[in-house]
Amino acid sequence: MNTIGDVMYRWESEFKAAGQGISVAVIVNDGMTAGYPLYIWAMGHCSRSMDSEGQVQINSQDPEDIMNWSAARFKHELHSFHFYVPPNFTSIMKRFESVSCLEPSNAQQIDDYYCAFSIAL
Repeated sequence: MNTIGDVMYRWESEFKAAGQGISVAVIVNDGMTAGYPLYIWAMGHCSRSMDSEGQVQINSQDPEDIMNWSAARFKHELHSFHFYVPPNFTSIMKRFESVSCLEPSNAQQIDDYYCAFSIAL
């Protein structure tokens, strides 16, 4: 399971590798999958209305529209929503401390240790 921190790190890394600042519009349009909870959350922050002919109208000047948010506001809003669960460092450390590898170990024991360590992550 990816955490919000994992997702933000991936997005930030991709923009940094491209030598660009974070673009909320690019994240929403290209980095989210339609129909999934994160995309649905983002669409709930778009300024959209219907005109008299039933056409969707976008207010590109609305500062409350997610497409106009700064990267800092986007991260703040995302972390403030119920998707974000702060890490429980005590639990994480207990999982790491519970994983051990006997010494000396054979190849199978080292593989087992590696798997247990990966699961603890």
